[in-house]
Order: sequence, then C-alpha cells, then structure tokens
Amino acid sequence: MPIAVRPYDDARDRAGMIALYRAAWHANYDATDGHDTIETLIGTLLHGAEPQMFALPEGDIALVADDATGALVGGLRGHPRAGILHLSGMYVAPTGLRFGIGRALIADLFSRFPPGTVVRADVRPESAAALAFYARLGFERIGRTCTNAGGYHWVDTLELQCVLK
Repeated sequence: MPIAVRPYDDARDRAGMIALYRAAWHANYDATDGHDTIETLIGTLLHGAEPQMFALPEGDIALVADDATGALVGGLRGHPRAGILHLSGMYVAPTGLRFGIGRALIADLFSRFPPGTVVRADVRPESAAALAFYARLGFERIGRTCTNAGGYHWVDTLELQCVLK
C-alpha cells in the first residue's frame, strides 16, 4: 500500500482526522472503556472553537498519512519540549494496520530531529499491538503512570522511551 506522509492541514484534514480518531479509538478502547465513554471523550476533545484534539502549540508537529487514493489513513503529533520529543495522538485506520503506515509516520517525524533526541510515548498496557510496534522501533519501558486522555478521563499508561540514532 503506497503511503504519502505530509504535514497536517487543518482545513483539509480535520474532518478526516475526526473520522480516523473515532474509528481507531473505538477499535482500540471500546472493550476496556466502553463505547459510550469513548464517544464522551471524543466529544470533550472536539469541544470549542480550538478543540484540544487539534491544539498544536508553537513548535509542535502534526503529520498525516494518505493512501494511494488520497484517503487519510494515519496521523500523529509530536511535542518537542526541553530536548525530549513526546509522541501523542498516533492512530492508524483499523483497516490500514500492518501496512507500514505507523512506521512511515514515525520515520518522517524522526527525520526532523537530530541523533540523540530522546523520544517518549505513553501506551496503555492492554494495547499489545502498540507495545509490540514501539518495541520493534527500539522503545523501552521506563515507567508507569496515569495519563489524562482528555476531559479528565484518566488511563493507566506505560511510559516508553528511545533515543534517535
């Protein structure tokens, strides 16, 4: 599946990212959190003129992946802070898993930072596929915490880290 990674464009991509997030979140979290909880969380993150889901403070990066038809099939955000790049909002369309979309997004993001950059990601312990994905990229577990997924919906997460080579 040919993939094109490019910077997120709010006017062009917002509707597609909302659909992608909704599909991915339900596929990943309905079993643990429940459908209604996920819908409430998405609604909270999309509320207001500048939704939290799309907030990109100065220096943050959002990338999307399109397939050969131009359909949006993945997205992620990077938040560089004090020498550490934090990953968030990385999702691939449920129908696009195992086609290299996540790897293409990560490779593009990592190419924008110098070797030695510390990269961190928070992953839910029950997300076996995500944990395996990050392990293949060289991430190691450095801790465990609770993360506000949005709207004060706190979830247990594993803290992962790698250093760019």
